[in-house]
Amino acid sequence: MTKFTIKYCLCIIFILASIISTAQIDYTQYQSVLPHSLNTIFKEEFENNNHKWEIVEHGEDLFRHSSLSDGVYELASNDVGETVIELKSGFQYTNLDNFEIETEIKHDSDNKTHANGLIWGMSPKGNNGYSFVFSGDGRFHIQELNNGQEIPIVEWEYHKSIKVNGFNKLTVRKINLSYYLFINEHFVKRFPFKPLTKKEDVTGFVAEGTSIQIENITIKNINIKILENYSNQGNLMATTNSLSSPVFTSRGLVVNKKETKGSFEESIGHFYALVISVQNYIDENIQDLKYPHRDAQSFTKILKNKYGFDADKVLHLNDPNREEVLKAFNTLRNQISENDNLIIYFAGHGVYDEEVAEGYWLPADAHKTDDSQWIANSNLSTKLKGIKAQHTLLISDACFSGSIFKTSRSINTEPSQSITNYYFKKSRKGMTSGTLKTVPDESVFSKYLFQTLIDNNNKYMTASNLFHSFNKIVANNSNNAPQFGVLYGVGDEGGEFVFINKHKD
Repeated sequence: MTKFTIKYCLCIIFILASIISTAQIDYTQYQSVLPHSLNTIFKEEFENNNHKWEIVEHGEDLFRHSSLSDGVYELASNDVGETVIELKSGFQYTNLDNFEIETEIKHDSDNKTHANGLIWGMSPKGNNGYSFVFSGDGRFHIQELNNGQEIPIVEWEYHKSIKVNGFNKLTVRKINLSYYLFINEHFVKRFPFKPLTKKEDVTGFVAEGTSIQIENITIKNINIKILENYSNQGNLMATTNSLSSPVFTSRGLVVNKKETKGSFEESIGHFYALVISVQNYIDENIQDLKYPHRDAQSFTKILKNKYGFDADKVLHLNDPNREEVLKAFNTLRNQISENDNLIIYFAGHGVYDEEVAEGYWLPADAHKTDDSQWIANSNLSTKLKGIKAQHTLLISDACFSGSIFKTSRSINTEPSQSITNYYFKKSRKGMTSGTLKTVPDESVFSKYLFQTLIDNNNKYMTASNLFHSFNKIVANNSNNAPQFGVLYGVGDEGGEFVFINKHKD
């Protein structure tokens, strides 16, 4: 065989290998777009009306009413024959090469056959755009509006993934030259992308003679280069196009060895810890404690010796006053980047004020009958919002510490996630020693928390796995039930803090 033939064959093999490698990304699979390839450019959870969604009280309008409360925006038609919409512009996804629009909507009306859902890509005059809607009887419909003409992309058809009595997640992804649409993470349609003008970013919701509840809407940039690089490294699993088969099919935490050795750990930032212990109080009316300093020292030792926290990134405050605690949060805000991780541990007294439904930490300068030096949960939330870490885990070993979850939504622990899926979604979660009750001075919670961290033989352990490894033991040996949940309203996106055991390869 001649040198030319050999070179030619090698070239063909290389081209075919490249094609096969790139082709393994099946974008009809919801999980094919990895969390760390997504960058949020707009997020609305309807906890306030900062984005000025229209509020119309009952009786103010003949055709519609709308309201916002408890993290839900409600849009309703007053007439079964009248379609109402709520639209906004300025999202700027038309400037992106690839993007994702995702929302969760619930049909909340007896008119089960009527349409409700998402509008996107609409022109300011409303003569061009797309709609992705479903009905209360389990059907969906996709339509293009082209110069005012309605063009069906998918005629009304049933889909078994639609929840007729619950929230449905609608996902629109523009990837390369196609749209990919999903209902509750199940693929339903792919169709060609038509270029959008800069102003065709009008987006919102439609209720056709119905009432709907909208829990959230997010718009994200999709970085295709990250996905292609990840795929070419052999880390993206190829899957079949099956409605019921997720990318990862085994129960429990899945760790791909290629992930752990290469791109995963290389992409992780620094690990920071703020450890606060208060056992000596200035006010004689507040009983001093015996063990917070001991517990805090044990925790910092575990973090540094077993989980690789650098000593210069672990700050331990002994008996700090309120100002010193808040200044420490400010310091972290200036130091921590979006790739970094943060643990906050507090051991000391806590208070719950039933009249204002607020929980507090008591720093060393707190006074029992004057809350001006107390640190409220709302103060903590504000400080945490300003820290742009990838993950923040708050561990609070104090009386009434569970009050920080009083208004939070529940955690949904997904049984089939890879370590990268957990890590590359942002998280803001908390772990506390009890609910709205007092806890003992010598903490059963911290004892078993530390013991679980010490005994862990796994390379990776998520915060939820840590919690579920010891919470029942604590409940069986004390009068308190430890709590684990989302720190509400501070930017949680469903990820998890991951402890990395430096003693394991």
